[in-house]
Amino acid sequence: KIAKDLIEAIKIDKESRAKRDKQYEEGLRRTGLGDDAPGGASFPGASKVVHPVLTEACIDFAARVMNEMMPPEGPAKSKVIGQNTDQKDERADRVTRYMNLQLTELMPNVYHEFEMGFTQCPLGGAFYTKTFFGEDGMSVIAIPIDKVHRPWSDGAIYTQPRITHEQEIDRW
Repeated sequence: KIAKDLIEAIKIDKESRAKRDKQYEEGLRRTGLGDDAPGGASFPGASKVVHPVLTEACIDFAARVMNEMMPPEGPAKSKVIGQNTDQKDERADRVTRYMNLQLTELMPNVYHEFEMGFTQCPLGGAFYTKTFFGEDGMSVIAIPIDKVHRPWSDGAIYTQPRITHEQEIDRW
């Protein structure tokens, strides 16, 4: 009964964003990156790109966002709440340096995962990340928006009654 109720709720979540998904699919088709791109020549090896500007805009967006989100010195910045003291400033600096070490050195896939996510963001509207502890320590993965199902009009993600991450399951 619980599983049946959950599956029904997920189905409703998927249906609530059907219009958005259709627009996203059409946007992908119009970039020419899909198998069923409209228009173009019909001989072997011919390009089916209909609107290369969309693809270029997505790549440009990702490049600009990555410069802001993952600068070479690291994305973490400190801010001391309340009155500044030498002790608070030193602690904030240590925490910032350690967080930047984690995000740039100890979790080397962060940059790649964010880059993939931000490339999909202009057409998809958003992406999600999941941080976890794996065999090699802390890691992060980018999750495309079409693989996350939640009540579409229920406001902030932190107040959702459920969030479903659709995953491909292999034999392992």
